[in-house]
Amino acid sequence: MNGMRAAGLLGASILLGSCVATPRQTNFTSDLPGNYQAIADCAYPEFRKLDVAWSKADFPSRNRTEFALGNDYAEAGKILIIGTDAEHTRIESYFLSDVGEKDYWPNKHRPIFEKCAAEMSQILPLSKDPG
Repeated sequence: MNGMRAAGLLGASILLGSCVATPRQTNFTSDLPGNYQAIADCAYPEFRKLDVAWSKADFPSRNRTEFALGNDYAEAGKILIIGTDAEHTRIESYFLSDVGEKDYWPNKHRPIFEKCAAEMSQILPLSKDPG
């Protein structure tokens, strides 16, 4: 019994040791105009073009969408798209910043969100015909 327990603990520690841990500190944040969900829905297909390992999870009760790069066993990083109010969004990126090039992830990801926010700001609501 103790041998099986030790083997289980050893296997769990090996599995955990091989996982990539998402950093606790952001490597960039950005505050943008626009609805968080619209920006997330616009950006996600662009992230999937970069890498098919991106996944998306929506949490509408928390005004939040999360993009994660990885799989069920290891996550290389994640990006939170947070609605700070109905018209403003905060992007928080959690990636290891040492990829060999200064600001590698921000230079790759930030422009996608900025482009989506700019596109969303150009979409004007239709005015109602008063008569």
